[in-house]
Amino acid sequence: GMVNKLAKEPSIFRAIAPVISSQTALLGELVPSQPISVFQVNAENDSAIPLEGGQGVGNQEFMSAQASAENWATNFYCNQTPVSETVVWGDYSGTEHIFNSCLNDERVQYVVVDGAGHSPNFGSGFNLYERIWQFFEGDADL
Repeated sequence: GMVNKLAKEPSIFRAIAPVISSQTALLGELVPSQPISVFQVNAENDSAIPLEGGQGVGNQEFMSAQASAENWATNFYCNQTPVSETVVWGDYSGTEHIFNSCLNDERVQYVVVDGAGHSPNFGSGFNLYERIWQFFEGDADL
């Protein structure tokens, strides 16, 4: 959650990767001062930050994973219809949604990992942090 806050307020980052998190409802009201690329990861069975939004950890009201990603995409004037595809991350499958045609060629992408909980560990053969770095490297301005 802190990554979302840092990206909306001081605007010093070119890209972020909120892992197993989405924006709170209050953060969703803020508009960042510049476009950035966002790679958001959410888990289907997350009891701390509900996939469909609502009250979560710290008594915070969270946006749904979809609404959080759409909020970023709206702020950066991305195409509002994401391109979606099935992905396999280690022991889990999921769906990756990519919003294209954003300001400054930034990208907003979110993945919902099926069956996963509030943990970035998706099993053998998958390195989440390597995948995030690949996303960051795809941003030529980094």
